[in-house]
Amino acid sequence: MDEAREKKGLKESFFEFYHRRYKQLLIIPIILFMLSFGILGYKFATTGDLIARDVSLKGGVTVTVTAQQEFNVADIQQSLEKEFPGTDVLVRSLSTTGISTGFVIDSSDITGEQLIAAVKRLHADIHEEDISVAQTGSALGESFFREAILTVAIAFVLMSLVVMFYFRNLLPGLFVVLSAFADIIMPFALMSALGIKLSTAGVAAFLLLIGYSVDTDILLTTRCLKQGGMAVTERIRSAMHTGVLMTLTSFSAVTVAFFFVQSDTIKQIMFVLMLGLFFDLINTWITNASILRMYLEKRENAKSA
Repeated sequence: MDEAREKKGLKESFFEFYHRRYKQLLIIPIILFMLSFGILGYKFATTGDLIARDVSLKGGVTVTVTAQQEFNVADIQQSLEKEFPGTDVLVRSLSTTGISTGFVIDSSDITGEQLIAAVKRLHADIHEEDISVAQTGSALGESFFREAILTVAIAFVLMSLVVMFYFRNLLPGLFVVLSAFADIIMPFALMSALGIKLSTAGVAAFLLLIGYSVDTDILLTTRCLKQGGMAVTERIRSAMHTGVLMTLTSFSAVTVAFFFVQSDTIKQIMFVLMLGLFFDLINTWITNASILRMYLEKRENAKSA
């Protein structure tokens, strides 16, 4: 009984602090937003790209080695970097149900023949039939990247139009779109800062993130606009009880998937979603909730004046 009261007291203290300091808390997403644009601007100025891209979006060669034996991927990576200094090379493991089935080498500036020769020097027991090579032209990779970015942009614009049509109220709709944009740009900038290469799987994850990011924002805005007979703070609190639970449930699921799946493709999708859901907690319950509260309180004060 005392423990339940203590938990309730902590909960009440949190909401009291949250509702009292909501304007000061806005500093957090503002700083993150500025840092994100700063990171992307610096990356573009120094490299000519907003983010590093893998072979599927940049062009290059992929060498796949399939053999039922254990490979030390870190040693192979280190050996290739030593043999081809200053080149772009990435070694990834292949496995099925936890059993190693080989490895994959991606490179945008080493030929397939060079990589095959290097692999044979490292592992003389690997046979020719165990090795396959796939080539993606630089023009084709660039085309994939442009089309992928265009697809994300179109999806975002269509989502924005649907949100505007649903609420039929310019400012609350814009608040939702702003929060969704921040949910996308912040993970993108963090991946760029960490040097994580974007793949076609990552692009698919950002498309998923557009849908994930607006769920809680629409929940919050709908309750605040249409749930009459309650103070604005109570409407936000009601939405937060549901919305935070939704986000934490999704975050837990994608985190478990990230650590337990073997596929690099699924890992990148889960990683992008993890970042997006984390930033969604900030952008929904600080950014959107704060500016929406200021808007509604101003509108209600104008009506009562």
